[in-house]
Amino acid sequence: MHRRPHVNHVNIVVRPSDTLFFLAGIFGVSVEEILAANPGIKDPNTIFPGQIISIPADAPVPPDPGFSRAQYLVRAGDTLFFIARQFGISLDALIAANPQITNPNLIFVNQVINLPVTPPLPAPPTSKTIQIYVSGGETLFSISRRTGVSVDAIIAANPQIRDPNIIFAGQIINVPVGRKENDRLLNIVAIEGDTLFELAEIFGVTVSEILAVNPGIVNPNIIFPGQIIAIPADPPRPPDPGSARAQYLVRPGDTLFSIARRFGLTVPLLLAQNPQIDDPDQIFVNQVINLVVTPPLPPDPPPDTIQIYVSAGETLSSIARRTGVSVQAILNANPQIEDPDIIFVGQIINVPLNCF
Repeated sequence: MHRRPHVNHVNIVVRPSDTLFFLAGIFGVSVEEILAANPGIKDPNTIFPGQIISIPADAPVPPDPGFSRAQYLVRAGDTLFFIARQFGISLDALIAANPQITNPNLIFVNQVINLPVTPPLPAPPTSKTIQIYVSGGETLFSISRRTGVSVDAIIAANPQIRDPNIIFAGQIINVPVGRKENDRLLNIVAIEGDTLFELAEIFGVTVSEILAVNPGIVNPNIIFPGQIIAIPADPPRPPDPGSARAQYLVRPGDTLFSIARRFGLTVPLLLAQNPQIDDPDQIFVNQVINLVVTPPLPPDPPPDTIQIYVSAGETLSSIARRTGVSVQAILNANPQIEDPDIIFVGQIINVPLNCF
């Protein structure tokens, strides 16, 4: 019998000794269902402290206070004071986010509580720093491994990270350049028809090298329009103007006006971020230009609506498939999305419940 996807998700922060099997047993779901809701997890036997894992289930100890950016599963010996201190938040803020807790001195093992956590932004990037989004399943160690930058160097560039074991999906962090053979990652926005093979050929790298810096890509034959793909290479047409939230690879027929319109920008704004362009009427196929892209926030969620982070490789279709909510219902709840084919890693979107 076909099982309808569960529309409630609990976003649990992993602690040492947690396993997917252990979490599946607590929430009454299968490991396969957890993996389907977390495309960033490649190895089901490897999860990390501080990682946020989405569980397609209701909280085991009701009432669940609703959606928050992350939730926490109470373990033996925990107190609200201990939990607040662990995540660098005040006890009052934690109590305010959990109105279902009538006695703050009484919480239960396996109870789910809301964490009022908003990952702080890093310092503005310098000429020797790039900024990346943390995708589902990543840790400072995995980011270090894929960028060739030591964990200590990443921590030094991100004083806003208080606990190196706790980073969040969608968080933006600084990574100092000086990676192996290349000194930067280009974050290319994929469009219809792009393949990893073609991108590898344009930039003179291998598909394996691209996959190594994009842990969210599970199948190298499947990438999506609007997906941001990191390329471990210099742009094919220097000079590169430096770091930007995302870059765009010029295709045949493109103009600055058509690119600006596609991403909801203006030509002057594009030119201000691309001082290497001397003539705005003359851009070249395979040229890389900076995009001033900051995914807009959705409206405040109404009742019966959850908010989720977009992780690497996701599209509105894949989100609709895993939540059981139609693409049109998601679009109706997110008027800030102008092009349904373009959503960004780390973007927050509303997903209405009970819309099938």
